[in-house]
Amino acid sequence: MYRTLLLAFDGSPEGRAALRQGVDLARLCQARVHLLSVLKIAAGAEYGEGLFSLDDFEGENVRHLRELVAEGLALIRAEGIETVAGHIAFGQPAGSPGRGRKSRSAPA
Repeated sequence: MYRTLLLAFDGSPEGRAALRQGVDLARLCQARVHLLSVLKIAAGAEYGEGLFSLDDFEGENVRHLRELVAEGLALIRAEGIETVAGHIAFGQPAGSPGRGRKSRSAPA
């Protein structure tokens, strides 16, 4: 079975439904959960060195993602799953996780 699950969360109705299904799977597998929200940046920008700093993203967009992650973590913990961590990534939300993204952990 799975030991670790990566669940993407954007706060949409579909995202909430997927989160519930992911929580069910995590419970079944007794898996750790990593919850991820992604801030979309311009295509190609994530591939250039020195084009931006993570500190450039401390505005309203990041605040919104932090709130989403905090909400998602609360929903997951309310279902009895305690081994969970929240993350924010910068890049293109679609595609393979981890590719072309810069990330930082959100406060738990």
